[in-house]
Amino acid sequence: MKIVLKALAYLLLPAAALVAAPALASPDNVTLNCASIYEHDLDRMGRLSLNMPLHGPGADILNTYRDRLCYLGEDVSQAAAGQGLTMTSGIHPLSNVALIAANKPRPDGGDPEAAIVLIQTEGNAIHRLVLVSTAMDPELKVEGFHIGGYDELRNLAYIEAHTGANSSSIFTLDMVALLQGETPRAKFFAYGRVVYVDGHYFGMSGSGPGDVVVSRTKIVEGEGRVEYFLKLSKDGKEICEVSPENRRDCMH
Repeated sequence: MKIVLKALAYLLLPAAALVAAPALASPDNVTLNCASIYEHDLDRMGRLSLNMPLHGPGADILNTYRDRLCYLGEDVSQAAAGQGLTMTSGIHPLSNVALIAANKPRPDGGDPEAAIVLIQTEGNAIHRLVLVSTAMDPELKVEGFHIGGYDELRNLAYIEAHTGANSSSIFTLDMVALLQGETPRAKFFAYGRVVYVDGHYFGMSGSGPGDVVVSRTKIVEGEGRVEYFLKLSKDGKEICEVSPENRRDCMH
């Protein structure tokens, strides 16, 4: 784990050349959703923007995910992820900015590949900046990355580094510093996986406190490995154990 912490702290930096590519569509039924989103954005806002369709059952944010990226009415997920990789999660903090995780499962007899990629758009081009990649650094022992959430008020992206079936670490990345051309280090936040980030911005008086619900596992005699949930403060300090039913509220 020390290797992972050190490597992420130093390597989540602009470490690759900015590459411009045309907005290419992939033959996926999501393309239809991308087209309708594009038309809606033009009608409602009159501007062009990236978009990540929300997938999953109903409107329950805890059971939804974002693994597709749209631009100019087309599904550009594959172009954003890069050759051989698949976009598996992401956040969309600005109309022309996205941060995505791209992964490739472990092939037979080989190593998995994982990357965190910053996406920015200009005109009809997509600019990719690979921030960290296991292909670029063989010593980075990561099975895969996941973008766990985004704190809108504090402009922090929550990134998970999975190092095994039951081993995962969470880091935060300052998106403002990154977009201003700085080289911010990813900061270790906690162990586990992100379930929910209460960092939505509704104005200073109504914004979330920045609490983060994480899932962890433990061995329980007679039951084996059991998942449980904790609410942590924005500083990573434990607040309470969270109800497994709604995964938001403290257990009483």
